[in-house]
Amino acid sequence: MEKKIPSSVLVSGWLAAAFLSIGTLFKVMHWPGASLLLIFGTVSFLLFYLPLWFIHENKKGKMIAVIYRLFIVFLTSLAFLFKTMHWPFGGVLFNIWIFTSLFIILPISLVQLFRSGTRTVAQFHIIMVLFLLGSLVIGGIGSSASRMIGIANSFSKNTEQTESSVSRLQLKNKQLYEAFEQIPDKSTNVHYQKAMKLKSLTDTAASYVKKFRRHIISVNEGIAEAQADSLSQSEMNNLLSYEAITNEIWGIDESRPRSGRYSGLELKSVIDRYRDSSINLVSEESRNIIRAGINLDTEPVMDDEGENHGWVEINFRYVTLPVILLTLKNTELEIKNAESQILADLLNSTKASTNNLASKVAELGTKLENQKKEKEIQDLKNQQELSQLTLESRRAQVDSANKVIVIFVIGMLISIVMIFFVIRSNMLRKQTNLELKQQKHIIEEKNKEITDSITYAKRLQEAILPSVESVKQHLPGSFVLYKPKDIVAGDFYWMEVVGSSLNVKGSEPTTNKPELILIAAADCTGHGVPGAMVSVVCSNALHRTVKEFGITDPGKILDKTRELVIETFERSGAEVKDGMDISMVSIQGSGQNSKEVSVKWSGANNPLWYIENGELKEITANKQPIGKFDGAKNFVTHEFQLLKGSTLFLFTDGYADQFGGPKGKKFKYKQLHELILSVVDKPEEEQKNILDQRFEEWRGVNEQVDDVCVIGIKL
Repeated sequence: MEKKIPSSVLVSGWLAAAFLSIGTLFKVMHWPGASLLLIFGTVSFLLFYLPLWFIHENKKGKMIAVIYRLFIVFLTSLAFLFKTMHWPFGGVLFNIWIFTSLFIILPISLVQLFRSGTRTVAQFHIIMVLFLLGSLVIGGIGSSASRMIGIANSFSKNTEQTESSVSRLQLKNKQLYEAFEQIPDKSTNVHYQKAMKLKSLTDTAASYVKKFRRHIISVNEGIAEAQADSLSQSEMNNLLSYEAITNEIWGIDESRPRSGRYSGLELKSVIDRYRDSSINLVSEESRNIIRAGINLDTEPVMDDEGENHGWVEINFRYVTLPVILLTLKNTELEIKNAESQILADLLNSTKASTNNLASKVAELGTKLENQKKEKEIQDLKNQQELSQLTLESRRAQVDSANKVIVIFVIGMLISIVMIFFVIRSNMLRKQTNLELKQQKHIIEEKNKEITDSITYAKRLQEAILPSVESVKQHLPGSFVLYKPKDIVAGDFYWMEVVGSSLNVKGSEPTTNKPELILIAAADCTGHGVPGAMVSVVCSNALHRTVKEFGITDPGKILDKTRELVIETFERSGAEVKDGMDISMVSIQGSGQNSKEVSVKWSGANNPLWYIENGELKEITANKQPIGKFDGAKNFVTHEFQLLKGSTLFLFTDGYADQFGGPKGKKFKYKQLHELILSVVDKPEEEQKNILDQRFEEWRGVNEQVDDVCVIGIKL
């Protein structure tokens, strides 16, 4: 029975789906409000929909299912919390959640999707999970792919340009220091001493920035600092995690940045100290000019909303590893640039000291001017390349956004089509189930009618069988094992008692004759209803032969019965070859002092077994049935005397033909022969029970193949 979805689950689920889908689209298109929509969607999904889903879930579910669902909620909440707060290992945890969602949650959900109806709670939850995963995957592909390409290209190109600029400045500063070496009386020259102090300040600051850079690479990439310092540019491109957020520089406390070794605040302090100390080395009138010419400003910046953001926050909070490394490389460049400008100002202050030095300074100034022009030209080229790269990056982002929109729309259409077909399939399945239920009801009604009819037919068939009490009365030492395959049977047992006052048509009554008992085990063609109908015809023919025609000899009884059966079937005008196999014996009563019993027997296909003095003997039957048969002959009557205490066995072929045992083979007459010998000395009822039990053990789980009838008679 389907479980209806509570309205609270419906509302919270569809709100989550709507917020997440629209928020993802806004994020891909870079429209305002995307983050807010995604937050609303996540909150709706985690805080409202999932808890309500748990509350209304069936309490009879397995414990493993509950644990699995709680794991989904826990992992989702934890991953979103770490990702939103930009805490350490947030990206790793979020990737684990994505992996779990794609390869565990999604496959299991899809299996449930095609197993359950679309109006069940489980089905509705699956749709929500698909919306969530689709939004995350599409948003991730749309943003991270283009961002990855842009960051990689920008990092590689700008790092190479910065490295080249640092190398040129190092060469330039080396030439400037060589010019200072030409100054006489260096020990007393103030400008020379300032230049040496500047060199010490620069080396200290640049060394710290390099160590800072090595430390960041080592911590994030898990390599030694010495190895990080020796990486080539191509190795850096392959190694760097472009998505890694280096929050250890800023810290995880939004209100208070981290301080101490290798923190953003320590880096700011080093830069401020170098800038202020180095600018104080030049003349006061040149300080403002030089300060404006170098890019080592670490003052707060005001955003469009009038809120101030510190230099550390802007450069190191929520910033990826390659961008931070590029910032550090640019900082190193600006330190060298500041050194170069201050050195040039100090050299200009020493021009009046010596003509020789002035000429060298002039010559060096010319070279520096040429290098400056070359640098300006190179900067223009770099600016053009950067503008071109930015334009290409924006085009790539637009193309990527368009592709994602197309994928998003196609995905939504596919989802709608899938949901439509699932709903349609579910409706058709319900309609088919309804029709099957109706047909099942009709079949059950018909089956009940047929079963009732067959059960009533069984009562009619039992009416033609002699009662067990009647058999026991005339044959006290006998048993009958009768096991129909179906409700009604083709096998039957028959008995007739001919007394001393038997009236036979056309004959005089006979007297003073001992009682004659006729008993037979018969197997008619087929089993079930057809066999039962044939058994009625054959049983009636046997009774007519004895009662109406007064025949008591077994062989002659079978001859006359064959005539009556053929006559009955030929009345239909169609050729009917049905009939029966039978084993019939007549037992003539004897006096109390007699040691022997007179026995007559005749059979059609079925033999007679008798045991005398512990030995089992067999009399074979005529190989012809009671019915229409080409080349039919009169049945032979076998007459013989048996000692009292001997046992007769009449049976049909159902027992020996039963399949079963360890190899699924027939029981066969040989086993039946041995079984009868093993039980013949036991009481009659015990013999019957052992035969019945052995038959069921042999049959096992197999179907009974035929009707079974076994009669044992102790004389």
